[in-house]
Amino acid sequence: MDNGVQAGDLLSWPLRPVKACDWFAESWDALKIGVDERSEFFEPFVELVRAWGLLEAAFEYENPKKGFSKKGRPEELSKWISNGRWRNKTGNPPLTSAKSFGQSLRSWWASVQPAGRVLNDCPDIDEAWETVKAIEGWESLCLPGNNGMLSFLAGAKWWGMEIGTGEQEEWQEFKRFVDDMIWVIRVLGKLEGAREMRE
Repeated sequence: MDNGVQAGDLLSWPLRPVKACDWFAESWDALKIGVDERSEFFEPFVELVRAWGLLEAAFEYENPKKGFSKKGRPEELSKWISNGRWRNKTGNPPLTSAKSFGQSLRSWWASVQPAGRVLNDCPDIDEAWETVKAIEGWESLCLPGNNGMLSFLAGAKWWGMEIGTGEQEEWQEFKRFVDDMIWVIRVLGKLEGAREMRE
């Protein structure tokens, strides 16, 4: 299926999918605002956005009301959602500390994972497919639209943009988080019957 999302090199911002609906197009464009192509943050974040774009295309840009649990969600994300997400043109919300926000975001991410999954245990999906597929609970992550993975992408953007250039330990934590998100998104994209799992 031609979904308009290209999986080319990671050194440029990908083109917005042609067939995307309004909520996705608005989010895709907003994720790009303020992102410096020369920053250490750029390449892992672009890879994450590409993976998310492919997943949302597979879900045909559905935008159901159902979303992830609010329990443990960082306060900044809750405010952003209640203020209309990208409709509030004030830009990224102020973070009191990139490190504490990152910890909150990672904790929330951990809380929505299937019970049998270990964070950052990301084997080659093709080689370990039977083991990966056997983990129960993937359906809880099959949440497209504004209330799905988008909240984690927005949080990753804010966190990555706030990390200072010399903070190598924090960069490593950020990259581990993004790598884990990309792996999960790719698993969801590969799962047969992902749409049926939500129904």
